[in-house]
This record gives sequence, structure tokens and C-alpha cells, in this order.
Amino acid sequence: MRDLRLFGALIVGVVVLFMVVYSLREGFSEQGMDAHTKFEKIYARKYNDLGMNLAVSGTTGVLGDDSNSKNLFGSLTTTYDENGEIIQELDEPYPLEENRVGLFGTIDKCEAVNTMDCNAFDDPGFTKNCGVCLDIGKDSKQKPHTGGMVLLANDKKDAPRIGTQMPQYEATVGSCPAGKLVATKRECVRLQNQMACEKGNSFNTPAGCSQCYDTGNYGVVNPNDTESPELFQGSGTLYVCGVGQFTFSEDGHTGNTVRLSNLSTTPSVIRLLGTEGTQFTLTVTAIKVPVDYDEAYIYRVDDLIIFQDNVYKMVEGAGSPGYNPSRVGDRLWTKIGSYNDYEPKIAPDPKIYGSLIGGTAGNNTFQIDLFRIVNADLITGRKPRAISTQDNLTFNTQEFGPVPMNPLILMGSGFDKKIMTLRCTEPFTFVDMQSQEATRCPSSPFVTKEASANFLQSDPCYARGSGPGKYNLECLQGIFLTNGCVGQGRGYPTSPDNALNSGDTGSMTLFQLADFVYDKAITAATGVNANGQKQNIRDWSKASVFCTGKAITSPCDVVSGTISEDCIVYLWDNMGENKTQGSTYTLSSLATGLFSKGNNRRFCNRNGTLSPKNVSGVDNLANMAYWKKLKTVSAVRAAMAKIHLDANDSTTSEAEKKMQIMQCYGITLGTKPGPRITADVKHTGMLPGNSF
Repeated sequence: MRDLRLFGALIVGVVVLFMVVYSLREGFSEQGMDAHTKFEKIYARKYNDLGMNLAVSGTTGVLGDDSNSKNLFGSLTTTYDENGEIIQELDEPYPLEENRVGLFGTIDKCEAVNTMDCNAFDDPGFTKNCGVCLDIGKDSKQKPHTGGMVLLANDKKDAPRIGTQMPQYEATVGSCPAGKLVATKRECVRLQNQMACEKGNSFNTPAGCSQCYDTGNYGVVNPNDTESPELFQGSGTLYVCGVGQFTFSEDGHTGNTVRLSNLSTTPSVIRLLGTEGTQFTLTVTAIKVPVDYDEAYIYRVDDLIIFQDNVYKMVEGAGSPGYNPSRVGDRLWTKIGSYNDYEPKIAPDPKIYGSLIGGTAGNNTFQIDLFRIVNADLITGRKPRAISTQDNLTFNTQEFGPVPMNPLILMGSGFDKKIMTLRCTEPFTFVDMQSQEATRCPSSPFVTKEASANFLQSDPCYARGSGPGKYNLECLQGIFLTNGCVGQGRGYPTSPDNALNSGDTGSMTLFQLADFVYDKAITAATGVNANGQKQNIRDWSKASVFCTGKAITSPCDVVSGTISEDCIVYLWDNMGENKTQGSTYTLSSLATGLFSKGNNRRFCNRNGTLSPKNVSGVDNLANMAYWKKLKTVSAVRAAMAKIHLDANDSTTSEAEKKMQIMQCYGITLGTKPGPRITADVKHTGMLPGNSF
């Protein structure tokens, strides 16, 4: 029985403890009632019980300004004055006030503004605890609402902030779409301009309205309309490589002139100082090579001569002829070294490739091929000649570390020209990577001027009514020509209903179309697409016909630049026989006697020790390097044909052509059998003709 009483007491204790904890959690304990009690006291004092309930329910005013005048509540009291006259009075236990106070008063004040009017912030009382929603949100009653909303001072202060970006406010009461609630007049005007720019898609309307190059979207990029005084970060940094002597100059910035002795595979780095629209000039000349000294010639600084089998460089101009390096006390020339050791002896044609690089949001990088921002080669009066692509490149940048490059077009001087002068435009504005503007264009810079849009062929493509499948003819022709293709290409648009406005490309954005044509141009020139993927002959030819109007029948059809590995294999395997390229091996007689009966021709194969690929199809790197040294298709073809001819020459002995047979066929000729051994020769374990 005792145990039963203890168990009952335990149960009662647990129940009491549960009730205490539950009351604390619900806010009804003595400690948890502070805020609630304070609220009740304030509104009981202002409204009494009835007024408080009307205020909370949002129905104040339905009873009028007071309860007395309408005899709704109260008790009639009768008294007498000093003269014995009767006085009747009606008391008012439930006074009503017209204006709400506290949070309810703030709601009334904020939500009274029902338009996206930035002038509401001219009222300090509004600015203190209100914000403006520049979109359709919901008010305190969860009804659609645009304009003023409650945004208490502490909530403004605690809103998440990143750099100079606009804080991400959340309404204290009600709700507003993300990024559309503002807390100050400056923020309100800034966001209103941004929204107008997005809708209008017009440069500088409003001020600073610009285009994100990557997406084509518009947004305001205006240092006067942001809290970031260093919003503009320049036009980017240029990284250039190539062959030749190199000079750089930037219009309006005479101090930003660079003269380098030679370009190389290590990028030369040039920080562009001009604003968007500034032009600069890149001049590349063939590397100077020494020439025999001429007593009658007037030499200039940096000229190279050969004098008494040595190479000299002029370091100070003489202004007249006749000053050779052998003069006593000569200071005009400096000795470079022996001519026999000097390289190069023949000046290669000038070439250049490079990339414009800059930072975007989130410490990302944007890069664009130098070829795409060149107006023209002033020497030829047209776009520079695209020779090939340079891929698998990584540029080590100071700002971003190693940056892998997209395939870059290698540009060369005009035919028979030893100089190229490229006139280029700085078409972009890079912004502070932590700014609000950068987040709206996270993977590219902005185009802030109409002139830049015209240069990049982006402006005609944003005409009213244009869009995927509906771009105008001027827009599409501009995309085609400025991205490396020519008017003779089959894909050149001649009417608005051309291929670029239909089919798979009919759904592409402007930026996607530009990349599509650019990829065709790269593929047509090199057989490798913009992503670095090697194309088969069929796809390569399709790209070339589309871009240039010329078909590709073999990897040897592209004759500019160093011979490709694919072309070397094509020639060795004699894949051009009975095709446009023609046979590699032009042996007039049939190579049959050594290998087979009948008239079966046998050409060099992959067993040969000079084959560029082994029998399993893997490149022989040493052999590839050997053939590449010959540089041209005609030289490689002639060398291969000579090996084949020598290996099958019936006028020479097998011993004399043993090496060529190995190189062509990989066959080792056996030793001819020696004299017959008779029975009386003692066996020694060694046979005549054996060396072991």
C-alpha cells in the first residue's frame, strides 16, 4: 500500500512539472508574461478591453470616435447641484481613440503609401520604420500591395550585406519579392533605374544603362548611382604571344607604350588604361636578322650586320654611312657573337595571338580572343589572316593565378608582308567584382556605350521585335563576318529567312549564335572546334563550306602554317590516292618483285621505322617530330616518296637499300645462306655466317 502511495505521488509530481514546463513554453508563466502583459497594459490604457480587441482585429472606427455619443455603453448617474437642480451624466467605460499607436500605428503609416514613390522617404517618420516594395508584395492583411511596408530600424540594420551590394531586406510585416524592397531614397532611385533599364534595353536610358556582354541583359552601370566609388575597374589586361618584334601604344595614354625585343610563347602583359571605346595599336614586325655590312648604307639603332664573320648590333645611330665596327674606339656597335652561332638567320613571318582578360563576380575570369577585338590590319586594310589556333594554353596572371585559355586564333601578316599593324578597340567595362552590378553579369564585363555595341555587332541585334529566329539581316551578317567567316561561305545570310534564323540555330540567343559562327571559323581554319575537339574530315569540311565556301577533302588541304600531325599520317598512309590530294608515292614502276607475285602495289606502312603511327594507332612522337621539321606538305610528300622509291629501286642491291626497306616497311632482310656444310666438317656449335 505504501508503494502504491509513493507511485501516485510520483505521478502527480510529473504532471505538475509538465504543466509548469508547458506554461513556460507557451509564454503564460509569470516570467513569460512580461511582453504580453506590457502589450495589454498599453492598449487597456488607450482603449480599455473593448478598444484593445477592436484594435487587434483591425476594426477600430466601426463604433465611431467614442462610445458615449452613441449611447452604446456606460451608466446613467443622477446628481443635484447646489441649487437643487437635477444633473444626469453618462459615464464612458470604453473610450475609443481615432489613431492607433505602436506597431499598429506604424503599419497604418507605412501601408498608406500604395505606389512605388521614392519621395515617400522625404518624410523622416516614414524612413525610420518603413520601406518601399518596388513590386507586388503582400501587406499586413496578406493582400496584394505595392509601395510602403513596415521595415523596422533594427531589421534594416540586421539585413544581410555583401560589399557594396544592396542589402537583402525582409519586411517586418507583410512580404515583398526578394531584392525588390528598399530602405532609403537612394536605394529606391537606384533600383527603379535598374528596373527601367531592364525593360527599356536602351543605352544610357536611364543614365548608365548598359548591356551584359555574355547574357545580353541590360542593367545600370553608373558610378554616380551606386555606393561604390571605384565601380569601374578598367578595360581589362592584354596577354599576347607570338613571333616578331612587338610594339604597343594606347590612344590618349602616351605613357602606356610598350616596346619589346621579341614576342615569345611567354605572354607579354599589358594593362589597358583607357576607358571603354579607347583604341590601341599592336605592331608586329619580322625579327631582324643580320645582313652583310654595306659601307654605303646608313644604319640605325638595332640594325644587325655581319662583319668579319661576327654579328654586331648598332646601339647609337651614326647618321651617315661608313662607320664599321673595326674603327679604333668604336662605340656605335656592340658585338653579339659569331655568325655561325647566331639564330635565326632567316626572318620568320610575324605572328601574334592573345587574349583580353578581366575579373567578374565571385573572382571569376572573363577572356576573349584578341582576334575578336581587332578592327583591321592597317597594312592590308582587312581583318588579319587567321592561320591556325593555339590551344591547351594556360596564362599565369597576377590577378587570378593560372587561367586556362580557350583556343586562340593565331594571326599572321598578309601574304608577302613582313609587318602587321593591328588596330583594336577596348569594347568592355569591367566592374568591381564585389558590387551589385557584377552579380547581374557574373561571367562577363559590360558594354556601356552604343559605339561598343556597334563594334561588337550587338546593337542591330537588339532592334525592336528581334529575338531568336527573328534577328534582322544586318545583325546576322555582322555576326557571320565579325566572327571569322567570309562572304563566300555557304552560311552567309542573304535574306532574313536564312539558316541562322531557323532549325537548331533558330532558337539560339545572340551570344549563342556568335559562338556558333566563331566555332565554325575556328574549325574551318584548323579542323579543331572552339572546345579543342578534333573534327573528322566530314565535319571539318561542313564547317569550311559553311564559313568559307571551300570543301576540305583531307587534313592536308590547309596549307598555311606548320604541317599537322593528321596530314603527316594521311600522307604516310597514302590516303590521298584516287582523291583530290593525290598519291604520296609516285613510283612509276610497280613495287611487286620483293613482296608478292602479280601487279600488287605495296606502299610504306605502319610497320616502317619512320611511320608516324605504330601498328596499334599510337603516335610515334619521335617520328612525328622528324616529319614536322620538314614543315610543308610538299616537302614531307617528296621525302616519303623518296624513301619508297629507294626501297623499291631494282638497280640497287638489297644491302644498299636495307635502311630504306626498314624505314618504309619495317622488314629486316635476312643473311643469305653460306656454303653447304659437308659431313666431314666437325660440328663446333657455330655455323658459317653466324656471329654468335
